[in-house]
Amino acid sequence: MKNKDSRRGSILIMMTLIMIVAAVYVTTALFDVRGTVDQERLYKTQKQMSYLQVAIQDYRIDNPSRQLSALSELLSQPSSMSSCFVQYSSTYTTVQYPQGWCGPYIDPSLFLGDTTAYQEDAWGTTISLSASSSSGVYTYTLQSCGENLTCGDSDDITLSF
Repeated sequence: MKNKDSRRGSILIMMTLIMIVAAVYVTTALFDVRGTVDQERLYKTQKQMSYLQVAIQDYRIDNPSRQLSALSELLSQPSSMSSCFVQYSSTYTTVQYPQGWCGPYIDPSLFLGDTTAYQEDAWGTTISLSASSSSGVYTYTLQSCGENLTCGDSDDITLSF
């Protein structure tokens, strides 16, 4: 009888150790997966901000003296802007360049038809746009608050151009 009790005790100890090792392994794996998901969100947000940068630069080519005031102007024409037209210059050579709103500057189908998704980062928060002007040339800054959803700290993602 004593022999059976000692075997049961040994089996219980072994099962407990196996469960502890399994729990440590699962916990470690979950942290690795979480880290991978965070890296994917960071990468996705950086790619999205690069896409917005190209769209803003296209807008700036068409409207060099007009400040983009909101990301929504990349998708739909503001009522205060004229439609796209071609400007000619120089009496000796004909140069054509677009002026006015020649958009849309982004393709909403890339965001599964959601007409506001392009304005959000991978954590679901709005990407902010700010602009400053020096001698009539606008500099833009896009900012995501990052993983902790709080702007103004070290995990912010900022793109200035």
